Amino acid sequence: MKPTVYFVNLIGDLDVNFLVDFQEKIVSEYTLKQNKNIIYGFNLSPTISFGGNKKINSFRDNFNLFDVETLNLNYIKSSRPGGTTYLGPGQRTYFFNIGIGSSKKIPNPIFEFGHKLLDTIVDLSKNLPCENSLIDKEKILTESQTDLFYQHGDKKFKLGSLGIKGSCEKQNLVSKIVTRFGVNFYLTKKGLEHFNLINPCGIQDKNISVGCLEDLLQTQLEVDLFDESFIKSFEKIFPFEVLRDENLSCDLQKIYDEISRNKK
Repeated sequence: MKPTVYFVNLIGDLDVNFLVDFQEKIVSEYTLKQNKNIIYGFNLSPTISFGGNKKINSFRDNFNLFDVETLNLNYIKSSRPGGTTYLGPGQRTYFFNIGIGSSKKIPNPIFEFGHKLLDTIVDLSKNLPCENSLIDKEKILTESQTDLFYQHGDKKFKLGSLGIKGSCEKQNLVSKIVTRFGVNFYLTKKGLEHFNLINPCGIQDKNISVGCLEDLLQTQLEVDLFDESFIKSFEKIFPFEVLRDENLSCDLQKIYDEISRNKK
């Protein structure tokens, strides 16, 4: 019998500033105390995430035309190793709070989990509906273990990204490694114009553009159907059964809403 992972859909455009506290609450109360592995899908409010080692006062140096206040965007300084990126509506994000073990066969379970997640992303991309007769899905590929691209001639279109971390947690004298963060897909054009104002992930002087899956496939992608496709690919690659639990969805939504109210 396969171990269970619960899928939860969070409602509204979430504020990335609250997600770290939210994740830690889920890990503590569910992944560790109740042994519940959880994937949650969500959309984000418009945010520029400023990673890397630059000082926050040099943040606006990455912008070509406008500053963030003019565009009414949130911005955060994050611990992500890359440079600047945009997060917001039009994208679909999945975070994973899953307890995984290590063994002699798998000495680095986070590395193994990340590789399987990349396989999941590629499998998902190749099984999405497509009305573009010119598209070659074999050219949808991952690069540097962190990004999803489509290769068209000598040009690459970035379609999403991956960032997975893990920590060793101890509960009742038993240690387990718990995953954090996850994957992000650019579904629609909405918000993509903000990528034109920055150097995504600090990439400069390279022939890379940001695109969306709807444009590439020339078909509309409904979030609910995209979630189902993602779950199907996840179950194909990982040894888990994914279930939905409406009560759990309500509980997690309440936790996020409470954190949001207390932080404002």
